[in-house]
Amino acid sequence: MSARKTILAIAGMLVLSGWAMAAEEEPPVAKSGTMTGTITEKGETWIRVKDAEGNSERFMPRWIGGMPNDGGGLDKDMLKQIAAVKAGDKVEVKWVFEERKRVVELKVLAE
Repeated sequence: MSARKTILAIAGMLVLSGWAMAAEEEPPVAKSGTMTGTITEKGETWIRVKDAEGNSERFMPRWIGGMPNDGGGLDKDMLKQIAAVKAGDKVEVKWVFEERKRVVELKVLAE
């Protein structure tokens, strides 16, 4: 490979790695917290909550145990709580950061 091609290849890798880094979510400064807001979206394993200021966060349950073949998986009790709530519910979410924000307590608030 010529020197010019090598330089272009390295420059391309640097540009791509910069884009990849920019696309990754920055970990929050706080490692835990509480958010109060309204559920705007939900899936089987996650909820998205929007607070009064318009900030939106996505939360998943904690991973408990080891690998799936060793019995590990998402917190089954929290999955049941997520299944019981619906979009539009006002909630208080207590979370910890473990690779992403993980809901550790979920309380539906009265309107």
